[in-house]
Amino acid sequence: MNTATRLVRDFFVSLQLTVVLLVLSLVLVFVATLDQVNLGIWAVQ
Repeated sequence: MNTATRLVRDFFVSLQLTVVLLVLSLVLVFVATLDQVNLGIWAVQ
């Protein structure tokens, strides 16, 4: 396996990427919940 392929593979299987994506998803859920409170349940649906 060449160096470029190994770097790409290591990036996608890294724990750091998993943690960053988890934090971003938590932020997205939090912001969406706050927006749902402002709009109301019927407008969001």
